[in-house]
Amino acid sequence: MDKKEALKLVQESGHELVYLPDEFKKDKEIVLEAVKTYGRALEYADKKLQDDKEIVTTKTKLNIKKFKKLEQEAFNNTDESGYYMDEFDYCLGNLAEDLCSAGEKEWARKIYKVVEEKLGSQIDSEIYLNLAEDVATYLGDKEWARKIYKEAEGIVDGEALADSIIENLGDKEWAKKVQES
Repeated sequence: MDKKEALKLVQESGHELVYLPDEFKKDKEIVLEAVKTYGRALEYADKKLQDDKEIVTTKTKLNIKKFKKLEQEAFNNTDESGYYMDEFDYCLGNLAEDLCSAGEKEWARKIYKVVEEKLGSQIDSEIYLNLAEDVATYLGDKEWARKIYKEAEGIVDGEALADSIIENLGDKEWAKKVQES
């Protein structure tokens, strides 16, 4: 395979970069084209190119454009709780997860805040757990997750809450107290 064929391949699907020989993963032009069609292609590029300013800027601009579209779709498909109206529709919870995966954690934090604000209008125990788990897992913000878990006490089944606290915060002492109450 030559460079021209590799370029054509990544222009059709940036994910194909993963299957290309290392020489192409080190080629800035090929990596840039791959990122244009699949932002996560950067993960498969040579380490030196993963920090290349032009490639990272291109990926960021494409992500912003993509996520702005998805944000509107998510707001349209989101119920009062911040999650699904229909289990197959894209919603704010999905958007925040995708933003975290793309490295856009500050934007995701804002979306999770919207979800948290919506919790007051529709209390669903599963959603409290989902939000706390997502905040702990995707954002890595255990203090915020702890606050959500505290709000969930008395609303969420004690055993489910305790299991989630142990799994996401590692706080066995608090989990034991939750189970006992």
